[in-house]
Amino acid sequence: MNYTPVVYRIKVKPDSVEEITAGGIIIPTQVKDQEQLATTTGTVVSVGPGAFEGSPVLKPGDKILYAKYGGCVFRENGQEYRFINDEDVIAKGEGD
Repeated sequence: MNYTPVVYRIKVKPDSVEEITAGGIIIPTQVKDQEQLATTTGTVVSVGPGAFEGSPVLKPGDKILYAKYGGCVFRENGQEYRFINDEDVIAKGEGD
């Protein structure tokens, strides 16, 4: 089943967390899960019609910075997503 954001919510795909450090140390699953929950960057998948009072501030594919622990985490087709409120978006990524 696919979910679409309603009203002022935004569907975000959080950036993935590294499983191995640069030094080759494997990160335990529990630590990785906690780190994934605290991830604050991601890619916009879709935007609800009332987000940002109906102004097109974000579009699918935009990279954003959002509030730590913000939104509702869920899985869809084996991939983790978050629904966040438009007010939880802190910044939009520009450039590389």
